[in-house]
Amino acid sequence: MGYRRGWFVGALVLVWLCVAVPAGGGTVRAGLQPLAVVFTGNTLGLYDACETCSREGIGGLGRRATVFGDIRQEYGSRTVFIGAPYEFMHFRKGAQGANAAVARALVEAYNMLEYDLLCLAPREAAWLEDEGVLPQRTQWAVARSAPMTRVISRGGWRIGVVVFPVAKATYKGPDAATMQAVADAAQGLRPEVDIVLGVSAWGETPEQNFMAQYDEAVDVLLGSGPGMASGYRLSPGGSTLWLRSNFDGRGVLRLVVAGDFLAANGRYVINQHFRVSNIPLDGRVKYDTAVSNLFSWL
Repeated sequence: MGYRRGWFVGALVLVWLCVAVPAGGGTVRAGLQPLAVVFTGNTLGLYDACETCSREGIGGLGRRATVFGDIRQEYGSRTVFIGAPYEFMHFRKGAQGANAAVARALVEAYNMLEYDLLCLAPREAAWLEDEGVLPQRTQWAVARSAPMTRVISRGGWRIGVVVFPVAKATYKGPDAATMQAVADAAQGLRPEVDIVLGVSAWGETPEQNFMAQYDEAVDVLLGSGPGMASGYRLSPGGSTLWLRSNFDGRGVLRLVVAGDFLAANGRYVINQHFRVSNIPLDGRVKYDTAVSNLFSWL
């Protein structure tokens, strides 16, 4: 099977993967229950369903809110919601056609979605700031020229997050010094967390290059920006699980990490530690009217 064909994951197909825990990772702790990591990115400012994609449309923030609520109900406090850059605009086109009313509605909707960490590209933050609606909340983070780190505690899990810095060129990707800085930031988190997530807007090829050089830097790489979409695979060395977000907000990726994840100790076994679901936001998902009504008068 070719690389690109093997890359995609069908809707609601569950595949268990185990990935290596880097040397020097956290101490194995007993009693951890499975953790759900919910990931979106590359929504590109599209808040409604794509009506031409199917009879009942695909996507929409109202449907996303419903899926988020279902996952919260199932996993309770053992859930962390991460948004990668380019939720608010296209990485190449910007916020074309958007206005202050759209910006306000988007910010209110994303606040209602209650992300634990929502990462913005600098251009996204600049647009929201120009419209006077950029939230001053710790859950909203703007990628800058240096890596940022956060530690989030959920359901007994200590989750470290490295927000990758902005690449100087959207398609070329970061230089060697920037990649080394990301690896160093991730290593610095290791003693205090159980799992390290990386959030990148570099795009497919730069993310591949990073994993080829720093295979054990992060346990999970959540990627957005140019390139392939809505898929996952292991890094070449098998020490990082790499997820790429759905484009246009058409689905939600849910990663379930098994409670004995740390016991892998540098080894991976299929059907044990990671389970990934790509949940399509199609006609089977009802709209959360509180969220979808924010856009009804735009």
